[in-house]
Parts: sequence; C-alpha cells; structure tokens
Amino acid sequence: MTTINVALLFALGNERMPVMDVSAGPASAQLIAQPMLWRAVRVKEAVANGSLVLKSILSEEAPNYCFVINDSGQTIKVYCAAGENLNGSANASLSIPTGESAIFIPVPNEAGGTTDWRAAAIA
Repeated sequence: MTTINVALLFALGNERMPVMDVSAGPASAQLIAQPMLWRAVRVKEAVANGSLVLKSILSEEAPNYCFVINDSGQTIKVYCAAGENLNGSANASLSIPTGESAIFIPVPNEAGGTTDWRAAAIA
C-alpha cells in the first residue's frame, strides 16, 4: 500500500466514512462492471483494466462525491454510468494505476442536475 493510499484511508476513517473492499472486473467493460455501492471503495483484487462503474446521476443514485483506492496489482478503470459523461466525454473512464486513488464529483448546473462527473487521480 502506498503512502497516498494510507493517508486517504486514514483521512476517510477520521471522517467516519466506511470503505468497502471490492474486486474490479471484468476488464474494460462499462455495462457489466462492478457497481460502486459505497462512496469509498478500495480495490484489493483486479484483472488488468478491471472495471468499476459509478452510480447514475440521472437516476439520482449518485453521491455528492466518491473515492476509489487502488491497492490491487493492476491498473483499473472507473466508468460513468451508461449515457452519462466523465470529464466531459460520453461513456468515458478514468484509469487508476496501482497504488493510486481518485476522487469523483458530479458537476451541478443551473437546473440543479447534470450528467457529468469530474474525476482526478490522486498520486
């Protein structure tokens, strides 16, 4: 486990935010990816390019923000829900290398809703 992942887990623990351990897979598959059931997950096992998918903004299931911690031995991909955007691109994903983490935040608009997530790796 890297220093950044340890620090993020420590910070989330101080905020009393539960972190769920999950596996990422199958590889590069938005429609059948492992769903993000918690606001913070730690990937401990993954196939190469194992995939997770964020909850839908349109269905109002998406949280205000979420974290993915990659403690697996593989780079993983996190996709937005089908038909939504990630960093302005439709049906996109963010790759998270081994030992890194990422934050995901839905972007509000004037009408109060959006279909766009913004994401950034924490290295």
